[in-house]
Amino acid sequence: MKKHGRRPGKENKPLQDAPDSSGKRFAWAIIPAGVLSAGILAGYRLFVRPELIRFSQKPVFFSDGYFLRERLRIPGGFLDYVAAYLTDLYRIEWLGAAILAGLALLTAFLLYVLFRPGRRWFAPILPALLLVSLQARYDFPVVRTLSLILALEGFILYRDALSRKPGTRFVSALALLVPIYLLSPGAMLLWVALCVLYELLNPAGSVRMRILLPLGFVSAGFVLPGLAAAGLYLVPVREAYFHHALFLHAGKIYAPGAVLAGSILILAAGFFLLRKQDREKTIHGRTDLIQGVSVLLSVFLVAAAGLRIREERKMLTIRHAAHQGAWKNVVSRIDARTVQDPLCLFHINRALFHTGAMGSRFFTIPQHFGHYGLFLHKDLGYQYPLDLSDFFFELGHINEAERWASEALTLYGETAIVLKRLALVNIIQDEFQAAHRYLARLRRNPNSRKWADHYLACLADPSRLRGETALQKLHALMPRENFIVMSDHPEIDLGNLLRQAPANRMAFSYLIMDCLVRRDLDGFLELLKKHGQAAGSQMPRHYEEALIAYLSLKKEHADPAASRMDIRKSTIDRFREFERVLARHGGNRDAAYADLSRSHADTYWFYMMYAGTSP
Repeated sequence: MKKHGRRPGKENKPLQDAPDSSGKRFAWAIIPAGVLSAGILAGYRLFVRPELIRFSQKPVFFSDGYFLRERLRIPGGFLDYVAAYLTDLYRIEWLGAAILAGLALLTAFLLYVLFRPGRRWFAPILPALLLVSLQARYDFPVVRTLSLILALEGFILYRDALSRKPGTRFVSALALLVPIYLLSPGAMLLWVALCVLYELLNPAGSVRMRILLPLGFVSAGFVLPGLAAAGLYLVPVREAYFHHALFLHAGKIYAPGAVLAGSILILAAGFFLLRKQDREKTIHGRTDLIQGVSVLLSVFLVAAAGLRIREERKMLTIRHAAHQGAWKNVVSRIDARTVQDPLCLFHINRALFHTGAMGSRFFTIPQHFGHYGLFLHKDLGYQYPLDLSDFFFELGHINEAERWASEALTLYGETAIVLKRLALVNIIQDEFQAAHRYLARLRRNPNSRKWADHYLACLADPSRLRGETALQKLHALMPRENFIVMSDHPEIDLGNLLRQAPANRMAFSYLIMDCLVRRDLDGFLELLKKHGQAAGSQMPRHYEEALIAYLSLKKEHADPAASRMDIRKSTIDRFREFERVLARHGGNRDAAYADLSRSHADTYWFYMMYAGTSP
């Protein structure tokens, strides 16, 4: 008979409590989460800059009841209202970064709950990182993230909180479908897809229910938007079905969003197939491989998105800085890529004027677009009307500034940035009643109320308005006599501006440079003779170079006034060196190109000889 007793050597050993590892587990969870959160927050704040997202998207938001009621007239309108408010807050960059980071982390948490990955915790990383990179894109509206969060929360509620009985669960789900649809049709689409996958792959359900329930969800998801488009709401059919859909943007397939939605559905389907006991088993090699591939794919996609975002940020930074009048910031962005973009070059040339460097640095930058580097091509103007409005506004060409601001109003809607421009234009034109309407509208935008109150006070008190020196200066430059605007030839308009306001230095500088890029040395000299006082006591370097080129080409036929103008000895010596380099190559411009590009590429002579024909 077997004896039951203590094994030798164990009878006197006291029992000890098992070491408590909960603190270590908590630390291992909270520290990486904190580092990740801080990294995402810093990335949005320092690399993406939420204010640039706001500037690019130009949200329209007003806090009055009428604006909210208008949004509620379409499915998804309330979510649009919330998204517009959040995007308008991006003007405070740390707050914008916190909003973006918070939404990304909330989505990552919901994905973790959705997949119930157990030890396969890498699974939610792919869609979570995709969302982080998508939110960093300047054309990605935050309403898509809100829609995604709504769909995930709705599905988790359906899966975990509703009745386990199939019939009761389906009826409850129909009651849940309606508010999800009213908040976001795109969220309903993703929610229905998750519910269909869950019921199809649910091993606990009968075959009958695994067929009927998905058919019921698909039917409901098709019928409800159809009813909305048929008369319940004034909304197009496509918007009734796909408003806020991740895979659509501006009516076209949006590949990054489609990849995000597809990755969520594919991963969800995989985890729906796993039984609970499978999730608790030790990870096998194949699972490790799948997770590793997912992580590598995530890193690759995020890195690719980062490169694109970096290039978009360059252009947006230049446009935003130019709109704010931060001209030194614009000049600091000059590099080989930005000068190849006509819109960037247009703003860079504006910055050169405002920093007083147009006459000395203009040809140090490759002016590949000639005339259109100074005056933005009209086709580009229709894409970026606010940029053209800014240009004409600072020129004192107020009517054209108003015209392009109105184009921006048509393109962007009643965004605060456009309403501010229209308000200032009407103040300068002494159209105070119209200005008052724009300012009253701006008061309903929380972020613009203080600005609007300032100018409303100026309208109420003429002495305060006279203290607005910048507006008074533009009022003095504004033409008093009507002339026909030549949209295709803005240089003609600038001639009319300069004729009526000879002190308009910007009009003079731009006309001078336009003559030079078109190689019109006679026109250059006429401007210099008539308005030379605008150039200052000492002519800028490029003016001297153009004057030397004129004298060299005209020789005995040159205007005597040109020979009486002072030119610095250093500029003359440099021209002689230019001629010597050219003479060493027998006057062959092609053979001399390499030597001249090393020593004289920043001169007007080099531009005259090698630049393409100006448009």
